[in-house]
Amino acid sequence: MRGILVIFLALFAGLGSAQLYPQSFTCTGETRGDLCWLSDARMYAVARWHFTNVRFGEWTLVLEGEGHDPCATCSVGRDITVQVFWRESPDQPWNWTFVVLQNVVPETGPLGYKVRAELPLKLYGPELWVLVRRAVLCDPYPGFSWNSAYLLAPKLPEIPPPPPFVPEVPPPPPPLPPLPPVTKCQIGPLFACEPSGLPVECVPEGVNLATVARGKLLDTYGPGDAQALEIGHYEGEIFEGDYQDWYKFAVPKGEARLVHFGVSPGLNVDLYLIHDPCGTNLGVCLNVENEAVLYAPCQAGVECVTLPDGPTECFRGSTCGFFIRVVHKSGSGTYFLSILPAEIKP
Repeated sequence: MRGILVIFLALFAGLGSAQLYPQSFTCTGETRGDLCWLSDARMYAVARWHFTNVRFGEWTLVLEGEGHDPCATCSVGRDITVQVFWRESPDQPWNWTFVVLQNVVPETGPLGYKVRAELPLKLYGPELWVLVRRAVLCDPYPGFSWNSAYLLAPKLPEIPPPPPFVPEVPPPPPPLPPLPPVTKCQIGPLFACEPSGLPVECVPEGVNLATVARGKLLDTYGPGDAQALEIGHYEGEIFEGDYQDWYKFAVPKGEARLVHFGVSPGLNVDLYLIHDPCGTNLGVCLNVENEAVLYAPCQAGVECVTLPDGPTECFRGSTCGFFIRVVHKSGSGTYFLSILPAEIKP
């Protein structure tokens, strides 16, 4: 199973349930006291647990650790996004998903605050290997110990289901009209973020980016709930207290996309082009106060860190996946985002 899930905190889940703790624990991070911290800049460090005597059934994997936030200007006690891998045999491929470790006591931090998350798993037993590593470079560092991971087998009371209710589903809104294909707009083979306006040859014919109709962007918080975008024009809002927004898009092999980004007066953001799902920063524009352009070519042969012990090819399928991350710096206002087709220079 592959996918992206955001697992939210449940303080009272699993009360009265059996707990199964791991038989072994290893960590390649930095050990301080009883905790091993995943704090390396390249995000290679991992924490591993091995469980035995796992019986068939519905289990809940619980991760409990501590957070350390080195960011002096960020909000106190930020949540931490990690990648969780699991498999039940060394001969099986890894399953994985994104998980958000949430601050148990939000008013604490930035040093040594408790974080927790839960992930439901259907297991066949009798063994389970679990591996965790950081997913977002600018997130706080997680610290784990031997008993930071354990399994819950919840005993849920039988509750009769309510009578079926079929709500009336309104028809979906009509899609935005697609843009005509552009053949003259060509970009280089490298990822980049240019703090400048869109090249003239890449502006779609007959389109005024200042007045074009735009779809509304959702307020998102991390890669797990990133809004999927197609070629088109969008607008969103960000303000004090709204730390970041995440969006994602896919590009077929052999093609490219330009992401044009603009902000209203007084708004300042950082803009990132990020590999989906590895989390590698491919293009960065800092302190965007006017316009910026992300270059996203999709081609074979680009190498980056992927699954443990797996291939290093970034984009192994027929498409390339990218995240757009918008980080609030100062001010409040509207930002404008357009995804445009382009070609890769031969």
